[in-house]
Amino acid sequence: MRKTSVLLVVLVIVIGLSSLTFAQQMKPEKKAMPDSKFMMDAARDGLFHVEAAKLAAEKGSSDGVKKFGQHSVEHHTQLNEELAKLASTKMVTLPQKMTKAQQAELDKLAKLSATAFDKAYIDKGSY
Repeated sequence: MRKTSVLLVVLVIVIGLSSLTFAQQMKPEKKAMPDSKFMMDAARDGLFHVEAAKLAAEKGSSDGVKKFGQHSVEHHTQLNEELAKLASTKMVTLPQKMTKAQQAELDKLAKLSATAFDKAYIDKGSY
């Protein structure tokens, strides 16, 4: 009787582990974004943020927007430089231009009056 109980427990454990292993194998894996794609996307975004911030520093109607724009230029330029160093260690060539959609958004901002620019820049989370 004791042998039967032990065998039954061992059998339940083996079946449980087999089921767990099978379930893990069947579960679809989330694919992580490759480092190179992430860096390239971040580089394009960084270029956009610097250019939008330059517009804010030059075109803003309020001192707050102008100061924040200048701070953002410095901050995003530093981030872009750090990203470039990292990319070079990973042998990733970063894009030197933003996307067409980002350029279109920047062109749209550039056409706004100073007051309308401030509102758009702030409403978008200061890009």
